[in-house]
Amino acid sequence: MNLKTVAKALGLSVTTVTRALKDGPEVRPETIKRVKSTAGKLGHVPNQGGLILRTGRSYTIALILSPESQSTFPVIGFMFYCQGILRSI
Repeated sequence: MNLKTVAKALGLSVTTVTRALKDGPEVRPETIKRVKSTAGKLGHVPNQGGLILRTGRSYTIALILSPESQSTFPVIGFMFYCQGILRSI
């Protein structure tokens, strides 16, 4: 589901839909509510690629662990480490 589909369903421009989804001050609150409601019903999710292009951030975390059983980072530590990452997101 992309922005064009949401815009077509509402009879609005893609620009208006984009601004409404970002709570733009130039869009009336009623329109923002209508756009967000319709986008949710249609299953629209933001395009991660577009977000990366706009912000210059990928929001990706890399974790490299040793596969050795005698590693200084045991499996139980790995789970706590992952939980900490997820809580911070």
